[in-house]
Amino acid sequence: MKPAPLHRSLTFCSGIFVMIFIVWSWRDSMTATTYAFVSPYSVLSECGALSVCRGVPTGTQAMGRDATALAGGLVAVACPPPAFRRGSGEYGTILPQPGEPHHVWALDVMKMAPTNCWLLMIPHWLLLLAVTMVWAPALILRQRRTGRALRVSEMLPKENTATSPPTTPTAVRRRWLLRSACGRARGDRGAPSA
Repeated sequence: MKPAPLHRSLTFCSGIFVMIFIVWSWRDSMTATTYAFVSPYSVLSECGALSVCRGVPTGTQAMGRDATALAGGLVAVACPPPAFRRGSGEYGTILPQPGEPHHVWALDVMKMAPTNCWLLMIPHWLLLLAVTMVWAPALILRQRRTGRALRVSEMLPKENTATSPPTTPTAVRRRWLLRSACGRARGDRGAPSA
């Protein structure tokens, strides 16, 4: 039996679908903010990163999508670095400096949040890299398993389909059940006991 080609593999198609979704989300995050809010946590996709926050409200709705209007001359960076910041309750200003990257401003604002708040920023490029690092070995493993199964099947003797019984899984299961039932009826229980 010849294996299915790679482009028909569930592993291949799933990986492509997930990567296309991440790239679309990355592109969308540069033009709009998409968020989900479940008190006290919120998840935002904005300015090239997926941000997970605790304790900082992001909106009045549980889920939403707003056109990104970067205040005060903030700049959206397509490939921001990953970052984590806990609130420290420091006093400061939330007014951004003109030309300041959005991710730098968001981390500075987080410093003024209470100590039980935190912000984790995972850039979309890092998500894409993580998916690729899981997907590529899965494809390699699939290819190796398929190749090994093909080599084993080539070593087996060819069956004459005209005289041999059918080898579909159902037919094989029926023959096995018939043999085991006949064996029990005759009293065959395996090796004779001593």
